[in-house]
Amino acid sequence: MKKWSDYSLRTQLILVFAIIQIILFTSIFYFLTLNYREFYLQQLKTALVNDIELIRNDNNIMDNINNPEKLDAYIKEVGSNIETRITLVNKEGKVLADSSYKPELMDNHASRPEISTVMNNSSLIGVSSRKSSTLEQEMFYVAAFFNTNNQNIVIRMSKSLENINSIIRNNIYRYLVFLLILLFLSNMIVWYFSKSVIKPLNKIKKMAQEIVEGKRTTIEDVNYSNSELGNLVNEYNRLGIELDKKIERITEEKNKLSAILNSMTEGVIATDQNKKILMMNPKACKLLNIKCENIEGKNFISEIRDHRLNDYLDKVLEENKHLNTELTFKTPEKTYLECSFQTIADNNGSIVGAVMVLIDVTRLKKLEEMRKDFVANVSHELKTPLTSIKGYADTIIENKISEFETIEKFVGIISKEATRLNLLINDLLDLSKLEANYFELKPENIDYIYEKPLRILKSKAEQKNIDIINHFDDDLPLVMINKPQIENLLINLIDNAIKYNKEDGKIYLRAYQKEDKVFIEIEDTGLGIPEQDQERIFERFYRVDKARSKEIGGTGIGLSIVKHIVKGHNSEIEVKSVVEQGTCFRFYLTIAK
Repeated sequence: MKKWSDYSLRTQLILVFAIIQIILFTSIFYFLTLNYREFYLQQLKTALVNDIELIRNDNNIMDNINNPEKLDAYIKEVGSNIETRITLVNKEGKVLADSSYKPELMDNHASRPEISTVMNNSSLIGVSSRKSSTLEQEMFYVAAFFNTNNQNIVIRMSKSLENINSIIRNNIYRYLVFLLILLFLSNMIVWYFSKSVIKPLNKIKKMAQEIVEGKRTTIEDVNYSNSELGNLVNEYNRLGIELDKKIERITEEKNKLSAILNSMTEGVIATDQNKKILMMNPKACKLLNIKCENIEGKNFISEIRDHRLNDYLDKVLEENKHLNTELTFKTPEKTYLECSFQTIADNNGSIVGAVMVLIDVTRLKKLEEMRKDFVANVSHELKTPLTSIKGYADTIIENKISEFETIEKFVGIISKEATRLNLLINDLLDLSKLEANYFELKPENIDYIYEKPLRILKSKAEQKNIDIINHFDDDLPLVMINKPQIENLLINLIDNAIKYNKEDGKIYLRAYQKEDKVFIEIEDTGLGIPEQDQERIFERFYRVDKARSKEIGGTGIGLSIVKHIVKGHNSEIEVKSVVEQGTCFRFYLTIAK
């Protein structure tokens, strides 16, 4: 069964109006019917009283009052003529004559209400209506006292109410038809009127829905017939304009917030009090190695799947305090994250959620480790030549060596270690300069950029009978470079190719254009680099074979210098190597536009 609120406004109006009409007209008809009945009964009473007065003055009744047979015959005649039942009753209630029935068969009438009233007070006229037990009809009775020939007699006149009831029923039927017609016409008027109200309301409703959906900002002109709808339209228009402004401001703020969060280098995750994810920026997804698509509204632990973060989140939500911690993740590489947790409160101070900020400190950790390694490596690299220099110098002084050959030998070792120490310091200074300042790049031709490095390293190559083969393409385009630095880079790479090459080996120099870049390769046929060491050869002081590196005089910084020069040219360097077959270094330079 439908609730009242489920019906439309039009239906409610019609039902309410119809119910009010039915109650109103029913009440009116009820009271009118009662009044009609009373009117007819009053008219009937007057007529019967007049008839009683005529009977009182009838000489035939007076003359035959002691002759029951003649009296009854006369009463039947008179009653038939005036179509009214006449009954004469003596003071004991015995029926003396009756126009419709045999007196001797009728019971005592002293208890009849109209007769009893007259007998108790002769000045009154008794009136009543009831169904006659004799005639089996609803009758209206009027009785009055009559004294004739010293006899107290009650004359009762009665008439059937069938005609009156029939008239009243007919009136009721007519009124009912009139009511139905009136209900129909009035409801048609209400229907039409409600249509004129509901139609613009529905139109306003539709346009309001379009405002909510963002399809419009104002409500267009609506035809209406009263000021209330006009005010409603005006208010909706004002509401639409204000709502549009607020939505625009909210959207602008949301876009700003989204842009800020998306550009942040820190990961940000916000949850509600039930740990449902409200927001997660791309950096957080990247740090935790998860997908960000459709993540809002999902459970934190089911998506993040890290019980440490979940435990900290529980603690913050329960204890309402700020927490900081550092956690290690494998995503898939080892990552260090500094995690900050803070609750979110509403205007009443109630906790409605929490926010966590994830800061990637992996680079700082690695830099710290590199700093420690650098200090340890520099200390070690400096200690070895210094120890040798100090040891041989102390030996000469303390033992008072005077032999020239011995002194010459020791001084030679000291000079060699000092030279090694000087090379190490110079390389460290070069590396420090490269890290501190990136150099200016200019359009340069590189067709003969290898000449200076080859001139410097020619004697070293000849000592091992190494053949350096040039395969630079002709007419290479201008590239953006810092020429001295690229020459320094080539010196380091060719020097390494000579140092770690075999006797009678070969070195290949190549340069060729590919799309908008010029690639340069330095390939040797030397010892090669094991695969597990290839990722670390650009680290400072890292040596694949430390014993052999010291023997050939390497400082362990050359490839670090190469890496920084390549980085300063906005390029990358890659290495391909096979043990006992050789190594190839390749980097590119951007063509000048």
